[in-house]
Amino acid sequence: MVGSGEALFPVIERRTFAVPEPGQRADGTVAATADRRARSADELDAADERDRRLITLLGLSARGLPQQSFGAYLTVAEQLWTGEPAEAWAAAQRMHASGLSRDAILDRLARACTQTEGKDPAAYVEALAKLGSSARSRN
Repeated sequence: MVGSGEALFPVIERRTFAVPEPGQRADGTVAATADRRARSADELDAADERDRRLITLLGLSARGLPQQSFGAYLTVAEQLWTGEPAEAWAAAQRMHASGLSRDAILDRLARACTQTEGKDPAAYVEALAKLGSSARSRN
């Protein structure tokens, strides 16, 4: 029987790839709202869906990516966090094993998400299967 720590490690690995841990996040402060005080990026709780989105948005802004691309990156981050579809995490792992950086992996996943948007969900899964399928992959 696998210990609970062993079973949790892959989930933690996937989730910390999707949303960086405090200390590894982009700098920034989120303004106060009616129900929350102003907080720095490192104070945000990745387990909270709203905070996950904010962490991701701060990272995208820090990278200087255009706002019109944010939707695909938010979708990918949430897919990686939840593990659905599983093919997204599998593609990320393949690309990481081939030496790509986290940012490059997220760029490729977001591109696949955008290119298959509005199509049959199977088209996205197919696009994910092609990502990182070889060490020389340029996708």
